[in-house]
Amino acid sequence: MGYNGPTEGDYHCIEHGCAKVDGDPITGKLVRCRGAHAEINAIINAQDTTRLRGATCYTVLLPCYDCMKALNNAGIKEIVYYEIYERLQTGGEKVEEENEIWELARKRGIIVRKYGGTLLIDSDNESEPKKTKKEIYNNVPVQPLQQEQESCCDLPIPKTQKKHPEYQYLDLMQEIVDKGIVQTDAGTGVKTYSLFGKQMRFDLSEGFPLLTTKKVYWKGVLEELYWFLSGQSNIKYLVDKNVHIWDDYPYKIYREKMLKGELPQLEKDEFIKKIAEDYEFAEKFGELKNIYGEMWRRWPAKRGRTVDQVQWVVDELKKDPDAHNALVNSWNPEYLYNMALPEDALRFPICHNMYQCNVKDGKLSLHLYQRSADIFLGVPFNIGSYALLTHILAKATGNEPGDFIHTFGDVHIYENHFDQVKEQLAREPMPLPTLKIDPEVEGIDDFLPEHAKLENYEAHPSIKAELSATGGVANDDWKKFVKKDNQQ
Repeated sequence: MGYNGPTEGDYHCIEHGCAKVDGDPITGKLVRCRGAHAEINAIINAQDTTRLRGATCYTVLLPCYDCMKALNNAGIKEIVYYEIYERLQTGGEKVEEENEIWELARKRGIIVRKYGGTLLIDSDNESEPKKTKKEIYNNVPVQPLQQEQESCCDLPIPKTQKKHPEYQYLDLMQEIVDKGIVQTDAGTGVKTYSLFGKQMRFDLSEGFPLLTTKKVYWKGVLEELYWFLSGQSNIKYLVDKNVHIWDDYPYKIYREKMLKGELPQLEKDEFIKKIAEDYEFAEKFGELKNIYGEMWRRWPAKRGRTVDQVQWVVDELKKDPDAHNALVNSWNPEYLYNMALPEDALRFPICHNMYQCNVKDGKLSLHLYQRSADIFLGVPFNIGSYALLTHILAKATGNEPGDFIHTFGDVHIYENHFDQVKEQLAREPMPLPTLKIDPEVEGIDDFLPEHAKLENYEAHPSIKAELSATGGVANDDWKKFVKKDNQQ
C-alpha cells in the first residue's frame, strides 16, 4: 500500500507543468505530489479512509504538506517520506511545517520518519543508467548516490523505531476521546465516555511503566498495594500514612446511618480526623469489609475457613512453574449489588477484579482483568500497582519479572476530566524509571513498602481532577453528595 516511486508520466508532468491536481502554484508551475497526492485526495474526498487504514506503513517520496496531514488523519501507524514538498504560496518554512507534521503524528501515536538514503531515478532514455542526481522539483535536489541499493524498490523502508510503551495508554485515551460512547452511572448519575474490551501490554524489562506524561502519586500506589497485600481492610492504615484515596467509602456507610439518626452528624473531613485520632472509632467505622485485601488473603469459605489466594499462587508456581491455575479473584457475588442481601451489599466498587500469573522461561507475567476503569485518574494508579505486584510475585517465586498485561472491560473518561485529558495528550513521554525490590524479600509476607525503590523517575507535573466515588450500592442521598462534592 502506498506510492513507492515515480512513473514516466509523473516526470512528463513535472517537466512540462501539465499536472493540475489542486492548483497549488509551485515556482511558477502547476505540479502534483508525485502521484501520491491524487491517490490520497481521492480517498479523502470520497470519505473512504479504509484503504489507508489497512496499511501499517505508507511510503511516499515527495508528499506535499497537505498529503502528510491527510495521512496523519487516516490512521496510518507509520509514514516514511523523502522530503516534504514546500507549499510556497503559504509562505511556510519547511522546518515549521515538519515540526507541525511531527506534532500531529505524536498526538496520534504515528511514527513519521524521513528516509535518509539515496533516491534513485530512472532516466527517460532506457539506454542510460539510473541517474544519481536530478531536479525533481526546482527547489528539491536529490543527494548524490553513495552506493547502489540492493532493493527491488528505489525507496526501501527503514526499520521501524519502537514506540515508547506509554503510547499504549495515550493512544487508548485518544481513542476514547474520538470514539467513546456516552454512558450514565446508575449509582451517581455521573456521565462517562466509554469503550469496551481494550488491552495494554508492558514488558517490564524495558522499565517500570509508571506514567511520565503526568506525575503519578507513587507513595499512594505503594502504600495501597501494601494495604491489599498484607490483607488489611481498615482505612486507618492509609489515613495514618496520609493516603486518602479510600476515604469516601467508609464515610458513605457512616453517612447512611447518620441520615437515619443512628449516628452523630459528621462532615467527611471530621470523619477522617476521628479515624486518625480515635482508635476505637477507626476500628468500628474505618472497616471496609470484603475489600481487596480481605478477598486476596482471607476469602471467606465454608465452615469458618478463609482462603489465602496470594500465598496459594506463590506456592503453586514454586511447586509447578507450568501451572495454568494461578489466579486471584476479588469478585464475590455474595456481597455485590442486588446479588447480595441488602445489609451485606458492598458500598464501594470492586473494579480490578481478577488477575492471573504465568511463568515462561523463568519470567513471571501478570494478567489483570479490570471490569471498570477510569482511564485518567484510576488507570495510571492501576498500572503502577499491578506492575509493582508483578515484581513482588516474581521475587517471591524465584523468577524475573516478565510482562504486565492490562485488559479492560469498560474503560472510560469522566465528563469533567476532558480538559485534563487534552492537557496530558499534548505531552511527550519521558524515559521510564526503574524499580528495585530489596533482596531481603523472599516471600509475600516479607515485603514492606520500604523494600521497593523507584529510581530515575522524571515526569511532567501532575494534573488534578475530581475523583467520582462511583460503584457499589448507592442511595439518592449519595448521588447528590457525589455531585455536590465534584462541583466544589
